[in-house]
Amino acid sequence: MQETDLEKKAENLVCLDVLKANNTQWNLTLYAFERLIILKAAIQMLKALLMNNTSLYTCRESEKLEALYSTIYKWKVIEELVELLDPFEKQHVC
Repeated sequence: MQETDLEKKAENLVCLDVLKANNTQWNLTLYAFERLIILKAAIQMLKALLMNNTSLYTCRESEKLEALYSTIYKWKVIEELVELLDPFEKQHVC
């Protein structure tokens, strides 16, 4: 799978928090999805590091992250939603 433009931006970023969508601003959902895509590589690296650790506590945290981690299908849906919503955001800003 090729990296998206948002995933490429992740290489230039130092520290980002996950954004949380709310019910009053639809575009926060778009921003949250964009941020997830940017953080995808970091999430994957964290998951791999946790899974390879021998500490019992770390292994439990790894299992929690594994349960939360999106499937390939879910990542594809997130990417498609960003593609779908992005033109509305651009039109909304103008």
